[in-house]
Amino acid sequence: MEKTDLFWKSEHYSKPWTTAEMISDKEKELHVEFPEKFRQLMMIQNGWSMRNPAYLRDNEIWYLFNFGCLDAVDEMESFDEVLWNWMDNEDIERAKARHDYCYPERLIVFSWLDWHSFACFDYGWMKEEKQSVPSVVFLWEESDAREDSFWYEEKFRIENFETLLDWLVHAWYEAEGYYIGVHTDNPIPEFVKTFSNAFDCHVEEYHGGEYSWFEKNSLFVCDMRVEWRQMRIQMSPNRYSSGWYMFWNHEDCPIIIEIEQECIDAVSSGIFNEIVAKLQGLFGIKILLAPTYFEWLTEREI
Repeated sequence: MEKTDLFWKSEHYSKPWTTAEMISDKEKELHVEFPEKFRQLMMIQNGWSMRNPAYLRDNEIWYLFNFGCLDAVDEMESFDEVLWNWMDNEDIERAKARHDYCYPERLIVFSWLDWHSFACFDYGWMKEEKQSVPSVVFLWEESDAREDSFWYEEKFRIENFETLLDWLVHAWYEAEGYYIGVHTDNPIPEFVKTFSNAFDCHVEEYHGGEYSWFEKNSLFVCDMRVEWRQMRIQMSPNRYSSGWYMFWNHEDCPIIIEIEQECIDAVSSGIFNEIVAKLQGLFGIKILLAPTYFEWLTEREI
């Protein structure tokens, strides 16, 4: 799969559109060149929520980003600028002097979690020579970290941004849903009526209020009783009233169904297969996205 496909969870989009000039201006400001894949992603959407916000490493799933988000291009800054939030110039210079080479301005933050962690492009912040192609480094606040490490500890680094993209998975914060695309010429009210009859369930329509930020015309919600618990299923238009798409590379699916992962987990994966089989008998569908299952892995939040 092309790394830019399905990267952004676009219903959360709220930042200004990115232009090539914005990216170029930020590169000049920071004296770096961003990885090409990063530029491509930012030209699609200027930061915010990712569909695959967790990193699979050494048989563990790591939750590293700011609530599953990347910073907007215009909000990116160097670690040198970040340090001024808790260290003065004297402290910074004293910490730098304890290393043979230390250039915090070569560390460019592209996601951070309330000062607890930072995902950065590293252009050689601890090397004599500046690097043109950055690795990706994750810094985490540690209570026992020393001042000469700026109170942060390097958890691990990744060779480059493309390698990071290769190992991002659909798991954790706001990445718990199964998404199914529906091929149909029927308007969504007719689809919902067919769905309600087929599954013998009541469907509520929501619009405005707390759902207006989705920029969708409406949101249909069904709380279906399965075995011993409720299963929530949401149905909505793929295309928002703004013209943006929930799944921009699946415009052929005018309706999107989302099923909460925890509902499937609490009952059995067989229930999901039953729902899919029933839908296939009524409509043309395709599974667009499913949670990553690694029962043999340890889920870990650093």
